[in-house]
Amino acid sequence: MTDKPAGGKVPRKLNLTQEESKQIIAHIQSNSADLLQIPTVRALLAKSRFERVEAEALETLADTGDAVRSHALTHNLNSLRRMEAIERPSILVYPLRGIEYVVRNAQTLKVLTVGPRTESEIFSLIAAGFAAENITGLDLISYSDFVQVGDMHAMPFDDDSFDIVIVGWVLAYSSDNQTAADEAVRVAKPGGIIAVGCVAEIEGHPGEEQAANAIGGISVAAPDGNTAVSRFFSSDQLMRLFEGKIDTVYFRQDPHPAMAQERTNVTLVFRLKR
Repeated sequence: MTDKPAGGKVPRKLNLTQEESKQIIAHIQSNSADLLQIPTVRALLAKSRFERVEAEALETLADTGDAVRSHALTHNLNSLRRMEAIERPSILVYPLRGIEYVVRNAQTLKVLTVGPRTESEIFSLIAAGFAAENITGLDLISYSDFVQVGDMHAMPFDDDSFDIVIVGWVLAYSSDNQTAADEAVRVAKPGGIIAVGCVAEIEGHPGEEQAANAIGGISVAAPDGNTAVSRFFSSDQLMRLFEGKIDTVYFRQDPHPAMAQERTNVTLVFRLKR
């Protein structure tokens, strides 16, 4: 590391000076939450905290109800133990960080995240500037005080409770997407923001034609062949779930044509009408 670049301009290679390194270390020591900006740190912390939890402290929803797919609890519990898709929530958090209203008011906004699975999503929200005390998780499984156990089809919250509601990759496990969407709207404040993400099915899937006019996901066989899941091909399917309730669409994403044969994501971030 050198204090002065050779030849005038600083090079493309990022070389920290000793003084810059000291300043960064000093900042982190007094602002440890800034470490959560680093995806690897979020993943390591979520994994470490989960591994410290005693088995008997792991809470699951006793009655998942008819709208929750039969395999949802088992599948998500296994995925939690394997720490799968631990950074996927960032796909929705990043667009939220691009909304000026959110950036300016993050510390006071109340956020509900439905189906966070691990604390990594909570950490992503804290890194985005949201206050930890204003973040609530809802899931079929909980090992953290950040997350309440509950069913997204009958959320245990009052009307107009949250400024932002995140519904991340959980509609696949619902046989009643419309009720889940209506619940997200109910607990969101008028003018609140809703962000939804789902895995996208690949082009040419047998259900693609049916999905063209579907409201929400279409029910298809799960990979195990014994259960069903709700599948999505475009953000239009998500839009139809909230028809008549959307004021402004901030962000929507469909699979890029170059990725038509890959499993990607469909996402939608919008503001509700007041």
